[in-house]
Amino acid sequence: PVIHRAVDVTDPIQVAKAVRHVAEQFRTIDVVVNNAGVHRKGTFSLSHADLELLFAVNVRGIFNVSRAVASVMA
Repeated sequence: PVIHRAVDVTDPIQVAKAVRHVAEQFRTIDVVVNNAGVHRKGTFSLSHADLELLFAVNVRGIFNVSRAVASVMA
């Protein structure tokens, strides 16, 4: 079976709840597609808010999902 959910990956609590939901149904997680990301044009002309969003989603979001799912996959 495949489960997909819309989750704000910048929110570790939302991510943990989603992982718990899947783990409760299946006891384990075999595969995670950690594929959230945002892009803004003009690397050096980004606003501070755009840069914060890029890091929140593209870096911390990947970390949040990986950390939450690691113990369930191990």
